[in-house]
Amino acid sequence: MERYRTTIILVVVLAVLAGVAFFLNKNGASSAGDVAATPTVDAAKLVWQESAPVDSLDVLSGTQQVSLRKDLSTTVWSLIAPIKADADPYTVGSEADTLQNLQALGVLTTATNLAQYQLDKPAMQVIVKSNGAKPTKHTLYIGATTVDGAGYFVKEPDNPKVYIVSNVTIEPMKTWLVTPPKAQPSPTPLPLTVAPANTITPTGTLTVTLPLSSTGTITATSPITVTEPGAANPTTPVASPTTGQ
Repeated sequence: MERYRTTIILVVVLAVLAGVAFFLNKNGASSAGDVAATPTVDAAKLVWQESAPVDSLDVLSGTQQVSLRKDLSTTVWSLIAPIKADADPYTVGSEADTLQNLQALGVLTTATNLAQYQLDKPAMQVIVKSNGAKPTKHTLYIGATTVDGAGYFVKEPDNPKVYIVSNVTIEPMKTWLVTPPKAQPSPTPLPLTVAPANTITPTGTLTVTLPLSSTGTITATSPITVTEPGAANPTTPVASPTTGQ
């Protein structure tokens, strides 16, 4: 019985050692390339955090560029490229507030193959500047979208980490390349038009023929002017009667 017990213990030990060897070999093969590896996603992180508000934004993609600047005295945003115009204060202001403290949905800690995330040759980049007491500048590379489309893979040039940033932050800047965020003109109110009072002034000629005697008639012609319905006001005296013999 003692001999069988020893055999069983040896079999269990060998099984455990085989399992450990298989696990180590699998992890070693996975770490050989990022394409086969599953990135480790940490909790939500800040890509960067600045104390001064953002006052300069540049979005670039190929030959397309959109540049915006905020006047430090009036805090008004203006487009300087590709056109010069007032910028939409709500759209640009909201984006600038988000980029002052850029929040990530997650961070990949094992991302070394940037091509996997289309970050080796990013199609789009955003340059963010803050000219506070200590001027700062951040360049953000924009890569591919996540599988579910909820975010974009992004990174800074000198930071090895790859972050996932919400598409709510990235998509507006992508649309600026097609339609710059130009301020919309305020609607002009329609002028108030008052209809004039209607005044009817008909003009006519009154001809009256009266019998005078058996030897003649009286013919009188008088123009009249009516200023109200049913009212006739003669403006000239009746002509002298004509008597026939």
